[in-house]
Order: sequence, then structure tokens, then C-alpha cells
Amino acid sequence: MPSGSASFWRVLYALTLAVALAARADATTFVRMDANDLARASDAALIGTVQAVRGVDGAATEVVLAAEQVVLGSLPAGTVTLREPGGGASGTRQRVFGAPRYRIGERVLVFVRRGRNGVLHTTALAMGKYTLSSGADGSEQATRDFGDATLVIDPDSGHAQAGGAEAPQRLAAVLQRMRSGKAWPAAPAGKRSRAVAPAAPPAASFTFLGVPSRWFEPDAGEVVRFGIDPAGDDALGADVAWAAASAALDAWSSVPDAALRLSAEPLNETFGFDGCDGANRIVFNDPFEEIDAPVDCRGVLGIGGYCYDGDTRTVNGTTFNRIGLGKVIIADGWGDCAVWTPCNLAEVVTHEVGHAIGLGHSAESSATMAAAARFDGRCAGLGADDLAGVRAVYPVVATPTATPTFTALPPTDTPNPLPTRTPSLTPTRTVRVPTPTPGAGERVVSGRITYYGSGDGVPGVEVTLRGGTPRQLTTGSSGIFTFGDLPLASWSVEPRKLDDGAPGAISALDAARALQFASGVLAPDSEHGVACDVTGNGSVTGLDAERILQRSLGDSRRFAAAAACESDFVFFPFAAPANNQETIFPALRLGDCRMGGVSYTPLVEFAGAQGFRAALLGDCDGSWRSSDPRSAEPELAPEGSRLVSTLRRQRGNRWRMLIGVVTPAAPNSLALELRFDPTRIAAGLARLVRLGDDAMVQTQVIQPGRLAIAVASAQPLHADGRAMLVVDFTALAEDLSGRSVRAYNVRIDDRVVP
Repeated sequence: MPSGSASFWRVLYALTLAVALAARADATTFVRMDANDLARASDAALIGTVQAVRGVDGAATEVVLAAEQVVLGSLPAGTVTLREPGGGASGTRQRVFGAPRYRIGERVLVFVRRGRNGVLHTTALAMGKYTLSSGADGSEQATRDFGDATLVIDPDSGHAQAGGAEAPQRLAAVLQRMRSGKAWPAAPAGKRSRAVAPAAPPAASFTFLGVPSRWFEPDAGEVVRFGIDPAGDDALGADVAWAAASAALDAWSSVPDAALRLSAEPLNETFGFDGCDGANRIVFNDPFEEIDAPVDCRGVLGIGGYCYDGDTRTVNGTTFNRIGLGKVIIADGWGDCAVWTPCNLAEVVTHEVGHAIGLGHSAESSATMAAAARFDGRCAGLGADDLAGVRAVYPVVATPTATPTFTALPPTDTPNPLPTRTPSLTPTRTVRVPTPTPGAGERVVSGRITYYGSGDGVPGVEVTLRGGTPRQLTTGSSGIFTFGDLPLASWSVEPRKLDDGAPGAISALDAARALQFASGVLAPDSEHGVACDVTGNGSVTGLDAERILQRSLGDSRRFAAAAACESDFVFFPFAAPANNQETIFPALRLGDCRMGGVSYTPLVEFAGAQGFRAALLGDCDGSWRSSDPRSAEPELAPEGSRLVSTLRRQRGNRWRMLIGVVTPAAPNSLALELRFDPTRIAAGLARLVRLGDDAMVQTQVIQPGRLAIAVASAQPLHADGRAMLVVDFTALAEDLSGRSVRAYNVRIDDRVVP
């Protein structure tokens, strides 16, 4: 393990403490707010002295202040009571990193806000509290302490740094800044009162227990499941939020030589941040309004944490408490801010999930768990130190040692480092080309494989790393891959994937798109040009459209291009620049296949964001989806769409069905199934009428009495009900009627007609 990681574990070991109660640890990220920002976000502000600090039920702490002066808004006369997150008075306790710490006798300037329950709390956690003291020149000084295990982002420069105490400011300057912009009228100055000495001995500082913790389930080969809020993020959408969360879980589950496995599932019931009830969760939009809303893209981005109990287990020399619940809550109101991008969100959630599995900040700057955000396009990628950390905490062969519930190590006021990751104000794909570092721990290749049509992660991809000692892994639901601890050598990355049989992946609409490319109606880009060339002859022709239309009906013959590539998918590199890098784009030509890849001659550094865009051969419109249960619901055709079909008797024992469609927008494809009693009527020829030469039809007998039909056209099909398809039948019985053949599973441009 690199030196930074070793130091990290020494710190955690010093915090080891087992207790007989349940507890929780959390992490918080700030985008710095100054006094004016706080004033606009607050109901009031006061200068006063702390009278009492006491834990209360509900894993919270009450702080009683003797007010000297209300400097903003208005407050009731007498003492002011704040309720802050963290602490507790009974068996369940929690520590909230980034919460303000109060000490009896401390003189403070506090910005306060009423929560939804009407109870006052410090605005924006520790950002809303200043400790007052006398300076060397006799002036009053105001100092903020963001606390341990927090990350603070400067909203102007985008610079990120670990939390802690800020440099002191003159109180007069803070108050002047508070009133600048005239966001609030200043309250009349009151007489300063003397601090009231408490009758009881001073209570403990506003700190909570933090201990090294881990999940025990991986030791038994069990998966830890996290529920993802199906509502998603209001600004980026449900699909982006789901992808970010599942990518984060999958990144930590794909570490070679580590036992940890996390999985994503829809969250059935949403719980708030406080308490240890409910399921493991990643929740967006702060549904219970537990995080104060940002002001001008300044404020709290989110809170992450876990609950743990007194069960302990020693792994690799460190004694850990058992994590029983993990959670991440993302704040609301950031949608209009430059930091809110899909890639940054994925890196944020990956960092937070790293804390939820027990990792703290890394001293390695290239790590995703580093205190400062990278935002080099890695999204949910991991660095070498991240891999080393999860291997140490979750070894494949775990030999845990039971330890007593109570240990002799004393409590410590130092919190378990568990900060939340936050975006910086840099573009989504800011590329950093670092100086080569030949240390073995720094050489990592990581990236994500996404689909060229949707941008979703692609699971089941066999990613091969070729070089001195070849390695191979298979991507999970997010498409993340990571190869770490690589020696100084030449390496190349090449993905392959077989068809997973996802329903509807190749349809009549794909054949229509191929016809449009072949006839010049549409011009294919490089990705569509390769994806549609299923014959592998170097161009898209009518023969490609015919093969695709046959496949849409269930033809199991493998495409010639897939056979040549030994892969049903092709992969287009879109890797961030790295030293000694060469990108190779896929190409098909006369039965030969060149697969896409990325090579490094040699690899001398951390290479992150080495992504690929995957395309299923034959999927010309990019509609492929993995077997994601959220995508099971089919898209409906526009309102008013319907199939028009008439079965008519002809001379002798012949019958003919005329088929057309009515739909608001003219389609390019039609797919349907005709069902009938094969003992009474037999299907014959299907042909097109009133359509041009750049249209085609294919049929496939699914089973006796079930005929599948697919139509594709480069030009729009008739949408006014006129017949465009004719199917002939032969009668085998005398008493047939116009209802002897029925249509089912009708799709117009892949959209279902009810």
C-alpha cells in the first residue's frame, strides 16, 4: 500500500473503540458561504454565549445560547435553543461531520434558520457559526471551524481543500459583509449582557464518537444492496442519477482481489438522513429538507454516512465495527450551478460510497478518495490507492478475529474521516496530463464503457489488458473497468462482448435506418456506419438492411461482421489524453475486423477516463438497453395510432388481408404478429403495395398459427390507413370469417400500439 494509505490506516487504528450501542458516522461537503450568503439563507443571527450543550433523544444535541445582541432578523426574548444533528441521549448515537461544535462558555456569532418543524438550527451546519475571541490588537476576531472530515470548495476558484479552521477575521468586517447587498435590515443593537455561568459542570464539547468501520457481509460472500432513489435528480433526471449511483457501487465492486460486492436496486421507501431506519440508500433532492438550500451556488452539497454497532472484527491488524446501514443524501437546489454535471455527479457519489464502505481521505492526489476533487473525466473511476484501500479492508480471503464488545482503548475527540465528495467549478471534462511517475502503485488504467445511443453503462463486457501478463475482467452494470498496480511496460486495452439477447435490441426500425443510410436519405457517422455494416464489407447496403430485418424476426444466424470480430459489439475509444497513448478505432472491410482499443507504449502514469462507446452490430438507431428492470415498460405509439386490417375472401379457397396504419407521424417501420388456427387456414405470401423500391418486408413463422412480419422503408410509410401490406392465406375449412386472423404485438417505429 502506498505511504499515504499506510498513514491513513495508522490514524484509523488509533481511533479504534468498541461500544455497546449503535452509532453512525457521516461526511459533509461545503461550497463556502460568506456572511452575506449566510444572511440571505438565514432567518436571524445573534451574538451570544453558550450556556449548555446536552444530548437529546433522536440522535441530536441541544445548544442553549444566552443572547447578547440580535444582529439580523428577530428572535424571542431570553435564551435561544438550537437543535443540531448528531449526538444523542440513549442507545443510538450519531456523529455528523461538518456539524457545528459548541462548548460551554464559548462566545459565538451564529446564523440560525427554522427547520420545517419550526425548531431553530445553525444555518448550513458549521459554516453558520463563528467563534469570537480577542485579537492581539484588542479587536474582536471571528473564526470558523468547518471540522474534521469535511471538504470545502471555493465557489470562485473551484479549489477544493480539506476542512478545518479558517483564518480569523475581524468581527466588524464579518458584520459589514453580512449587511452588504442589503439582503436583510440590521436589528437594533442591544445591551451586552454578561455570560451566565452554568449551574452544572461544563458538558462535553459538541463532538461525537467516530470509529473505523466496515461491512461484514463480504466475508461470507454476501452482496451489500443499496437502494437508489427512483425519483432521481430533478435537474439531471432519473436516468443520470441512477447511472451515477449504480456506477459508483459497481466501481467499488469491480476491484480485483477484493471481496466487496455492492449492488443497486430501486429504493422502495425514502427515509430522511437522521436515524438508522430503512434500507441502505442513495437519495437525491433532499426530500425531507434536512439540508439548507444553497445561495448563489454556495452551501452544502450533501451528507453521507453510515450507522454502526458494537460488533467488532479484526481484519489486517485493524479492529472494525460492523456497518449496518449506509446512506447518501444529495442536496436540492444545485441544478442551475455549473458543478452539476453527470460525470461530476458520478465522481461525487463514488467518493461518498467510498466513505460508506469505510474508507477515509487518501493522501494520494490521484485517488478518487483524495480530499481534493479531480474531475479529470474519470466519472466513477478509481485510482491505485483506492484499489489498495478496498483490498486492505475487504480481502478476498478474510480471516476475521472476534474481539470483545468493550475494548480498553479510550475515546478520542478525533472524528472518523468520512467526508463527502463535491464537484469543483471546472468543466466536466477538464483533462490533466500528469507528470510520469514510475512508481508501480501509480500505474492504473481505468475507464467506463457506455452505449453509443443512450450513454448508459454496458455490463458484461470482457475487457482484456494485453501486455507482459495479460489480465481480463468483466464489467458490471455501470460499465466501469479498472486495472491497477501495473508494472512499467507496454499495455493495450481491448473490449469484447457477445450479444446478451436483450429483447428488442434489433428491430425493424434498425433495418429502416440501414435503408436510409444505403439510399442516401441519411448520412451515417463513423459509429453508425460500423454498427449497421453487419455484412462487414466496409459500407452500409440494402443487404445489411435485409439481414437486420431478418434478425428482428428472430433469425439466429450470426452476422458476418460479428463472426469476423469474434464480438457482437464494436467499441469506439474516447479516452482522455495520456502519455504514450494510441487510440485504435474499429473498422470492417471484406470480412476482416479491426477491433477498437487503446494502447500505451509504455504506460508510465495513472490513466483515467479511458472510456469506450459500445455499439451492438445491427442496432442502427442506438436503442439497445441492458436487462435493466426500469426499462421494461415499452414506449407507446402516439395517441390515436392504430392498425387498420381487413381479411377478405377471394375466389376459390383464397383469403387476403390488407394492412395499413393510422398514426400522427409517418413511420419508417412496422412490426406485427398474425395469429390464426393453422388447422383451418394457412399463411402464404406477404408483399408490399404502393411503396417504393427502397422498402422491404420479411416474414417468419414463430410456430404453427403465428406469423411475424416486419416492414422497413427508407421513405415514410403511409400513415392514413391505406393498405401497404398484403398477406395471402389459403382456407382449410369452410366456415371462415373476417375474424379468423387477428393481429397482435403491433409496433410502429418500435412504439407499441395498444
